[in-house]
Amino acid sequence: MKQKRASTLATSQTPAMDAVATAVATSPAPTSPVSDRFMQTLRQTLEHINDDDWLAKNSPLASVFFAGGHVSPARRRQVVLTGLSGVDEELRAIWHLWEARVKSPLQDLLWQAVCHLPPDLDSHSQAILLLTYFEEPRPKQSAVVKMLALGRSTYYRYLEKAVEALGNALVQTLRPALQLEQPHAPHLVGRAQELDRAMPRLEARQLVQLLGGGGLGKTSLGAHLAERWRTTANAAERVRADKRTAPAPNRGGVFWYTFRRGLTDHLDQLLYALAWFLHEQGVSGLWLYLNTNPEK
Repeated sequence: MKQKRASTLATSQTPAMDAVATAVATSPAPTSPVSDRFMQTLRQTLEHINDDDWLAKNSPLASVFFAGGHVSPARRRQVVLTGLSGVDEELRAIWHLWEARVKSPLQDLLWQAVCHLPPDLDSHSQAILLLTYFEEPRPKQSAVVKMLALGRSTYYRYLEKAVEALGNALVQTLRPALQLEQPHAPHLVGRAQELDRAMPRLEARQLVQLLGGGGLGKTSLGAHLAERWRTTANAAERVRADKRTAPAPNRGGVFWYTFRRGLTDHLDQLLYALAWFLHEQGVSGLWLYLNTNPEK
């Protein structure tokens, strides 16, 4: 591997092919971008949102990196009213209380996330979250159900939807400062045979190593393999999805990382880049772990 620059394609050994490009071709496709463990932690945190001491001692979300390391754009926070006079009066009271109170970093993060939820005129996600968790003293859920004039099962369904929307919004605030690399695939001459040999192995979940001396086009060949993998994998998945009448998940993800000496050759940089890539594919476990366990 060259010290100055080397790119990596995860895929089974083939005879020497020209590249030290290594790209990791993955094919996950989980159903939810937020893990069950994260959602469980979020629900527990919301249960104690008014208790600063409990949050600091018990919530993993109170870590410095998670609560203080995010950068959110400056947007005007707003309360979305329901049209029910009694409910809207209560929402305004909660709003003014939380806008004025001194908040811990985690409380501020959750408050901003709730206030920036898009309007949901059907299930009123913001109103349900404010009335259920942010009012102090916290009311019984039966009182919230009565105030919103909902059936109990409908209320719990709407509450679950609202907490999930909040969880997705929180995860999206955890974005890295740098975007992932996208390989550039220049015009390639005389490599059709290598491309044709590599693709079946990639599709069989095997490892393809591109090896050769400097200047032979290893990176270019790797970039073309990555592009062909994306195109082929997504096309095949769309065909399968059409047959089962379900939306096609993104199975053509390719992780491309270039090691530049002194710049991008640290393990933590690689881990965060890989974690963000997996998060974009719908596998958020590593990304959430790194952000909620900064000391590790």
